Amino acid sequence: MAWEIVAERPEHYAGVRQALLDAFSPSEAEAGLIESIRQSRFYVPQLSFVVTVDDEVAGVLVLSHVGLRPLVGLDGNAAHPAPPARLLQLAPFGVRRSHQGRGLGRALMRRALRAAALRDEPVVLVVGDLAHYMRFGFEPGSQQGLVAPAGVAPERFLVRRLDSWDAGVRGQVELPPSFAGVTP
Repeated sequence: MAWEIVAERPEHYAGVRQALLDAFSPSEAEAGLIESIRQSRFYVPQLSFVVTVDDEVAGVLVLSHVGLRPLVGLDGNAAHPAPPARLLQLAPFGVRRSHQGRGLGRALMRRALRAAALRDEPVVLVVGDLAHYMRFGFEPGSQQGLVAPAGVAPERFLVRRLDSWDAGVRGQVELPPSFAGVTP
């Protein structure tokens, strides 16, 4: 099995859709999510990766920007003004069922985190299970002063700080409209 991780290109789009449909069947939400992200101003093409096996897309991992809203105190004023920050959201991320358990997802994650760090991105966010993402250095977002996006259970909101993380960043993460309809 010959595999390779490369930046996603337009010729991968159909294969990416099929890989996500296979990985998340019967849901089509993740396949729709990547199409919405690509059309948004939050898309970062350099942080969208595919893993190919024998020239077929076997998996995908996308990092895109999200917003941050200042936390508001009881007096209605910003308790912690949100400094300008670029935050990355990890989604979608999936590997075809026939290729799971072979380390492809782990390799995609390492490549994406390394690429984000090289761009001086401060943090990667994900909605998921801590037990799964802990091995990649993710921790609860609340421990870093970040509040989960609306509709996301706080215990499923995880962060992975990168080298340029600023501990002064505080606020509630706001997912862009691309994420509407995707169950966190």
